[in-house]
Amino acid sequence: MQKTKPFTNLQAMTLVVLRLLIGWHLLYEGISKLLIQGWSSSGFLRESQWIMAGVAKWIISNDAVLQVVDFMNIWGLIAIGLGLILGLFTRVAAISGAILVLLYYFNNAPIIGIEYSIPAEGSNLIVSKTLIEAVALCVLAVFLTGTIWAMDVLVSRYKNKKKIKKYIMDIDKDKSQQAEEKNVQSRRNVIKALVGIPVLGAFAYEVLQKTSQYKKSESSIIKELNLGDIQKPSKMLGAVKGDLIRIGIVGFGNRAEQLASGLGFLHPDEIKSKLPDGKLDDWLKQEDLNVAITGICEVFDLHAEKGLATAGCELLPGGAKPSGLAVKRYRTYREMLDDKTIDAVIVATPDHHHARIATDAIKAGKHVYCEKSIALSEDELHEVYDAVKNSDRIFQLGHQITQNVVFQQAKEIMKRDVLGKITLIETTVNRNTASGAWIRHLDGNGNPKPGSTETIDWEQWLGTVHKSLLVLIDTTTGLNSLITIRVCLVSFSRMNMTQ
Repeated sequence: MQKTKPFTNLQAMTLVVLRLLIGWHLLYEGISKLLIQGWSSSGFLRESQWIMAGVAKWIISNDAVLQVVDFMNIWGLIAIGLGLILGLFTRVAAISGAILVLLYYFNNAPIIGIEYSIPAEGSNLIVSKTLIEAVALCVLAVFLTGTIWAMDVLVSRYKNKKKIKKYIMDIDKDKSQQAEEKNVQSRRNVIKALVGIPVLGAFAYEVLQKTSQYKKSESSIIKELNLGDIQKPSKMLGAVKGDLIRIGIVGFGNRAEQLASGLGFLHPDEIKSKLPDGKLDDWLKQEDLNVAITGICEVFDLHAEKGLATAGCELLPGGAKPSGLAVKRYRTYREMLDDKTIDAVIVATPDHHHARIATDAIKAGKHVYCEKSIALSEDELHEVYDAVKNSDRIFQLGHQITQNVVFQQAKEIMKRDVLGKITLIETTVNRNTASGAWIRHLDGNGNPKPGSTETIDWEQWLGTVHKSLLVLIDTTTGLNSLITIRVCLVSFSRMNMTQ
């Protein structure tokens, strides 16, 4: 009995074309995300408002999980796209693609009553292009095209090769010749099975063309605007190493942690969690700055302990070895300034301490790096300025971002009148998130941070601001109002411990 074909030629061609088109789309989605430096799915997940909203928020709140999701997104799309184009493991690719695309749909479905801040392409009501593509992938999984015009055919025949040979040996010579002629791969079948190869080649060509076109367009715009000679980013040469610089940090909160990382020091717990996954590879490539953190001044015991552990870090970037110097905690910044073994200080306290500590540090003969802003009043600013000018100490203010080449380029563009007359400038600072520095006493999941407020030296934290306010209040209010305002001050302080 003659075996009937599962599809007509037209049906087979239609399914194969559908498979190739979807594979092309998914592969390019994956390649695009791979080429975008620092791409993350967090922006898309934040938009989730339907049945996947809870899962999306959980993913965003966990950096390790988010990185896994980003990795699976990029390489999942690439693997699925390649599988569909080549017709290799076609059913697995189609099912995996359908699941992935449906997850996209469930996170951003055009449901009545749900509005997204990112505008959707076209007009959709329940049914979207994403849902249609997911259904099309299901069709490819059901009506398997891996048996026609796909590398799955070659894989299947290779697996059956030994069975065919054994069958040939068991039957007479005439029948064996007939069986061999029936099962040997014909040139035509091989060409059909490799149909995805030229498609993949065309894909690679188009990606290269698009990249080249983008560069040409960029070059054309630069030439048209006469910006060919504008300053470009350059790699800074490493400083000549001298004696070890011993650094003391005043205030060890979030900002101090970031600065310590830049100096080459991380908390042991962060190293333990990130090192196995290769998340510290770039950090480890940092230059050895030949510095040691030998002092931590902090009014909050929890932060002081974190600072001491960070300063004692034994894994350092650039192949550096630990200095072996002891790390000391100072209860007040003046104790640190009196210590002759401290060469330089980093001021990473709340703003109202900056001017006073920076001025005293310069006068004590310390080099100073002070976080912005430098002062809260003009008088404070002049005091810091005079102290620095009348000393031979080095002072740096943490406004170094304006020295970034991007700012220099923007300045040059404005100077050359490329933008025309500027009549309005708008700027915003958006930090209203769980990790946006406004909610200091809670973590990203809304849970209280560890540590006891009883271990905070509130009097020292408030400093001169506290004293001046109380003097003003005491002369203008009664005792009850004074107590109320003192409570408000302390409550505010607990929300803003250290940077």
